[in-house]
Amino acid sequence: MLFSAGKVDLHDCLIVALAEQRNARVVTFNAKAAKRLGMELLR
Repeated sequence: MLFSAGKVDLHDCLIVALAEQRNARVVTFNAKAAKRLGMELLR
């Protein structure tokens, strides 16, 4: 699990998990979350 590795926040993991269930993309301004969880980075 990503959260148990201690490198990401719980709420980010939940957002990504829900998006994957719904075949949705997740965009963020958080560069670390984008890199670690595969979110799309907004610039």
